[in-house]
Amino acid sequence: MSNPDAVATGRATGRKNPGSGERPPQAEETPQVVNFTVEEAEGLNRMLQATVENFTAQSKINDQLVSRLLDFEKKLADLDAQVRRALEAGTRERLPLYMGNSLALCRILDSFLMYVDTRDTRMTPHLLLEGCWKPAQTRVMSRLVTRGMRVVEVGAQTGYFTLLAAAGTGPEGQVVALEPETRTFELLNLNVQVNGLAHRVRTLTVDTSNGGGIAERAAHRKSRGPASRPMPETFAPLDELIPDPIDVLLLDAQGNEPQVFAGMRGLLPRSPHLTILLEFAPTLLERSGNSPREFLCALRAAGFEIRAITPQASTPAIEDAALLASPASTLLLDRS
Repeated sequence: MSNPDAVATGRATGRKNPGSGERPPQAEETPQVVNFTVEEAEGLNRMLQATVENFTAQSKINDQLVSRLLDFEKKLADLDAQVRRALEAGTRERLPLYMGNSLALCRILDSFLMYVDTRDTRMTPHLLLEGCWKPAQTRVMSRLVTRGMRVVEVGAQTGYFTLLAAAGTGPEGQVVALEPETRTFELLNLNVQVNGLAHRVRTLTVDTSNGGGIAERAAHRKSRGPASRPMPETFAPLDELIPDPIDVLLLDAQGNEPQVFAGMRGLLPRSPHLTILLEFAPTLLERSGNSPREFLCALRAAGFEIRAITPQASTPAIEDAALLASPASTLLLDRS
């Protein structure tokens, strides 16, 4: 028979009877205390401080590495952007190339390739370094010439304004470029060909020293070197060479403009909306035996209003006295 006191005690303490098959409770473990000497404690403290210092130093190094990597990444991005911009602008860069035989190839107006004579000290330096010639007249030409127009240029030189006119008229228009000098005429043809404009530009050679006569010379369509021989010439007035109406005439005949203008008696009435860009230099006119005053009177008598192209590309009306007093002017003549 079980002991009632033992049972009561078991209930009061909440413990089970060890005879019931349960494991007896084990005594709680007492934590062990590690005792360090002063020297050992100081050593551990130094180790801890060194670890913290190393961690801090490493953290700073990591921050510096990250900063440098970010800076390097930015520089790479900037370099990539510069290369991309350079590649995008590559076709627009004016990078003159010397071709030999006093011939250089450059880019003008960020649009055209152009061969130039390196011995020329008037136009060539501007084309090589600036890619532009006579900026104000260039702007006026760009506004004046539109698609489908017929343009004639007397004194085309190497074709700067010829190329500009051909681009403005488009494939529907037509450009006739006339140039008297053999070497310059050859460069004119090279420039027309290298820009793929031979189908819309007709090149002729002009001899303004022969009483204002105009000599037509069939242009070679193949590339010709600067040492090629001149071709046979035949003379005819501008009226005979240009049988159709024209819209724009560029006239720069080095003082022989009155002779060329005199050969347009038939062209003027059949071109009622003609606009003329004219180089007017009193000294050159006088050297060619022409009267600058009489030439201005002839222009006004033909119904043209005379305007001067300013450096800002505006075209105000101008009096004859101001033109005669100026060494040179570029004029815009129209019948408005």
